[in-house]
Amino acid sequence: MTYPNDEDQEELEDREFPDEADVDGDDSTDTVPCRHCGRPVYAGAEVCTHCNQYVSDEDSPPPRKPHWFIIGVMVTVAIVVLWILLRL
Repeated sequence: MTYPNDEDQEELEDREFPDEADVDGDDSTDTVPCRHCGRPVYAGAEVCTHCNQYVSDEDSPPPRKPHWFIIGVMVTVAIVVLWILLRL
């Protein structure tokens, strides 16, 4: 190996390399199958990169109530209030 100058050689010799115990020979990443599409996703991922669904229930936002449910509750409350007011 040839070095342009002595400083480059010293710099390479002073480098710290990782211990062999720290390097595992496995280059594959930990993946789990998506529960929606079945394709592999990273174990720490919140959203599947293929189908854009949440990988686990803990990561997904709480379910929203449909608009018709909220409107129905408001109409029911309004009818009860009107009935009470008309009975007075």
